[in-house]
Amino acid sequence: MAGPERGAATLELAVTIPTVLFLVLLVIQFALWQHAGHVVTAAAQEAVSSAQAEDGSGAVGERAGRALLAAAGSGLVDGQSVVVTRTGSSVRAVVRGRAVVVVPGFALPVTGVAEGPVERFVAVTER
Repeated sequence: MAGPERGAATLELAVTIPTVLFLVLLVIQFALWQHAGHVVTAAAQEAVSSAQAEDGSGAVGERAGRALLAAAGSGLVDGQSVVVTRTGSSVRAVVRGRAVVVVPGFALPVTGVAEGPVERFVAVTER
């Protein structure tokens, strides 16, 4: 090559490679965000499962949710919060956080919510 086209391939590579790498990192960021969403949902379900037992409580559910986040979400979910509300008949758990950041400026929030009834012993009466 000679003349005005000299260096065109180098310029194309200089523009194309960073763009392709950025797109690959965006795909990885999206995948991590999806996975973090599944982890916080699982933590919310675990929290409800523990809190809805007859001898369970909101504190027991919060500990169970945090334990699952520590095991499965370590390094994946930042800024974690687990809130379990138990009433006389139902339990609700909300787990929030942010997916780990791969692409600067993409701190994507994740939220998991689960609900269920409180288990209660009901005596069978004779007829």
